[in-house]
Amino acid sequence: MNIPMAVRWALLACAGLNFFFALKALHRMRLASPGHRTGPGLDALDHALGTVLISTLAAGGDHPAVVFAALTLLLPVMLWKIVPEAHARREPKGRTPAEAG
Repeated sequence: MNIPMAVRWALLACAGLNFFFALKALHRMRLASPGHRTGPGLDALDHALGTVLISTLAAGGDHPAVVFAALTLLLPVMLWKIVPEAHARREPKGRTPAEAG
């Protein structure tokens, strides 16, 4: 695949930024208490896999196996992040005493 040089550099800059966010999430995971490490850990994994995906695409996309593997690993991570948030939004808020009576 023929990618213009300016687009390649922009993709590599995005990959570098994504790598920085992965390191930042790893730092948050290290500082969190044992029961609260899942969220930052998933964020770190999300950013790390995004870095691999963007870097592979910046290299010309000549490695479809790496792209497919990154997307395959990224799907469960995204689902694991999205499902609890959706459940938290659907749960009813605490009812007031007037509604309960």
